[in-house]
Amino acid sequence: MSQQLYYNGTIITVNNDMPEAEAVLVDGETIKAVGSLADVEAQAAADAQKIDLAGKVLLPGFVDGHSHITFSRLFPRFDAPPIGEVDSREKLIEAGRDYLEKNPMQGDGWLVGMGYDNIAFADHKHPTKEDIDKISTEVPIVMMHSSGHIGVCNSKVLEIVGITNDTPDPEGGIFQRDLQTGEITGVCEENALTQVVLMKMPMPTPEFMAAGVLRSQALYFENGVTTAQDGTFDPNLLPLLQGLNKQGALKIDIYGYPTLDSPNHDYMLDKRTSEQHYENGVRLAGVKMFLDGSPQAKTAWLTEPYYKVPEGEADDYRGYPVYPDDDKVCNFFKETLTSGLQLLVHCNGDAAIDQYITQYARAQKETGITEALRPIVIHCQTVREDQLDRMQEIGMMPSYFHDHVLFWGDWHLDSVLGPERGRRISPLASSVKRGMPFSLHQDCPVAPPNMVLAIHNAVNRKTQSGRDIGPEFAIDPMEAIRAVTIYAAYGCFEEDTKGSIEAGKLADFVILDKDPRAVEKMAIRDIKVMETIKKGESVYKAE
Repeated sequence: MSQQLYYNGTIITVNNDMPEAEAVLVDGETIKAVGSLADVEAQAAADAQKIDLAGKVLLPGFVDGHSHITFSRLFPRFDAPPIGEVDSREKLIEAGRDYLEKNPMQGDGWLVGMGYDNIAFADHKHPTKEDIDKISTEVPIVMMHSSGHIGVCNSKVLEIVGITNDTPDPEGGIFQRDLQTGEITGVCEENALTQVVLMKMPMPTPEFMAAGVLRSQALYFENGVTTAQDGTFDPNLLPLLQGLNKQGALKIDIYGYPTLDSPNHDYMLDKRTSEQHYENGVRLAGVKMFLDGSPQAKTAWLTEPYYKVPEGEADDYRGYPVYPDDDKVCNFFKETLTSGLQLLVHCNGDAAIDQYITQYARAQKETGITEALRPIVIHCQTVREDQLDRMQEIGMMPSYFHDHVLFWGDWHLDSVLGPERGRRISPLASSVKRGMPFSLHQDCPVAPPNMVLAIHNAVNRKTQSGRDIGPEFAIDPMEAIRAVTIYAAYGCFEEDTKGSIEAGKLADFVILDKDPRAVEKMAIRDIKVMETIKKGESVYKAE
């Protein structure tokens, strides 16, 4: 591969020693030189390809702080506004029927629909099995809530799985029931969905999986993401992903975290984070756990009651933990410390964050292991100031699902947390004040991996209706850029090769049409990704 010399644009290096540069020289997959145009030209080969940025903006490729790339675009979408148009049960039913008419299920295949959001419905109520039966009573159907923490089954699925009105709730999950009759509604929360219903779903074919992964890659590249996370990685997918990489079809880097409390448990115990490297595009980076659910679905575990508790719940309803037993959680953490594994833990509610911090610190004390494994608090929605102090003490890093301020900010203010707690969700400025690195993410498929929108929301903190939501927790554009580049790379132990434009690092870039630091604040969301470059190769160009 010949050399490429980028020049005549704004080059934001995210390197404090040289914040901007006039030119960048790429040699193969890596950056050879960064600096003034004269200095970089002096190091270029005679046949180096000169790429005129024509005033556009070159940044390090975006690093995804948390998502699920292998199934981000695996299943059909039934999104609510502002992503899609499904804002009623009737539209959900109509869209489901239309999908099945155009894509009939084969054999014992299930229709899994992603993205409905009851908050967009007039009555804010979830659909029921009777609603989903109107799509089909013959095809097994699970409609997944936008959060991914609730799913609604039709009668066919309940029959296949064997769920009846007498089926007890599993630990860390709930089968919702009609308040008058006690009958199962088809709505399954948390472990009732993931550990009971979805465990009975037939595995998609390799061809189906491969097509979905490549659709996901295209979506990430379109948004400038060059390194993507799989936050619930299935090691059984390794042959498929690595095969696609060998064929030249899968070019994005995927770093995966199998779930610790699953059959993947034993698989990970001899795979120390510090010893894991990319093999054909995939790296096993650590392990993942869930300690609670979703705030917008009101299953996250809080220390204070929800502002408006769900129908049928007591006035002091605070959500619930996945693991009520602290000793069990501590033992999980001891295993990760002993095995040298980085830990990602899903915690939305502050009670779950308390459990994580307390039990991780306890595990460190009881094992005597204080190795800097950079444990991550995933989502970190309701983190308190005292918790940030404790996290900093033990080297724990937040990864914020900050786009909640836009997608569900009004719901947080009016129903989930109320005006006081709601305004301080994802307190980015509190992390900046402490000098704590943090990343931003969209938890795709919950929301698209739109890092430009993440930067916009971090700077503006506006809800869908245009209300301010904790403007004191907003940050400046440069700090937001760091959160989706060098801080995110630090979060996955890849800051030596990614996250900034420096000699010796990978030539992972994104080219934007405008500079987020220079445009009017509310115009940041309109900035377009013009091109994405992965290891020196152009993998996406805007039309």
